[in-house]
Amino acid sequence: MVTDKGIRGCVIIISKNYDRISLDGNLLKVSAGCLLSSASKFSFKNSLTGMEEVSGIPGSVGGAVAMNAGAYGVEMKDIIKSVRLVSKDGEILEYENKDMDFSYRHSRVFDEDLIVSEAIFELEKDDQEKIYEKYDDFTNRRVTKQPLDKKSAGSTFKRPVGSFASKLIDECGLRGYRKGDCQVSEKHCGFLINNGDASYGEMIDFIEEVASIVFEKTGFKLEREVKIIGEK
Repeated sequence: MVTDKGIRGCVIIISKNYDRISLDGNLLKVSAGCLLSSASKFSFKNSLTGMEEVSGIPGSVGGAVAMNAGAYGVEMKDIIKSVRLVSKDGEILEYENKDMDFSYRHSRVFDEDLIVSEAIFELEKDDQEKIYEKYDDFTNRRVTKQPLDKKSAGSTFKRPVGSFASKLIDECGLRGYRKGDCQVSEKHCGFLINNGDASYGEMIDFIEEVASIVFEKTGFKLEREVKIIGEK
């Protein structure tokens, strides 16, 4: 999420100008600007399995690696072989999976303010028909269970130890709860959606309110998964 005051400085968008994909056996080398969905589909066409679960995560490979993004039990740490990064001083760094300090929605990228340049995924060969069957299954789950037709920043909260954010929010009677254009999705309580023109300030206040209600009623403290950038 970007604050209402915006970002004081230059924003470099790494996307179509940095989205190369190449294949060497079962190793998929992908530039940071490539969409994770595009990289996944490229792997499927080449009969490689491993990315079916994460294929529907929106955003770039660089962002996915930085966040150690994951879905349906598979995270970047499970399929990444190595990562190329750039420091603020322009130094090019190469780290193996074990050196990335991957944990739940975290990597050393945030600790050291690094920029992901490229990732190599280590996948496995499999029957293409089986791969597409898995892909179709996970796609159908997302379409039927997530509010993909609404504006949101994706899954709002991290998974708390011992439960699930969406379950806790639902149990607190907040499914569909709304303030102005801010709303807890009726389709999936883990998504807090913008039904119109809610500002950053309104959305962040709503997120904090939902977390506060859950804490008061259940004792679980929900930690925001959505990253905030910009001047506060």
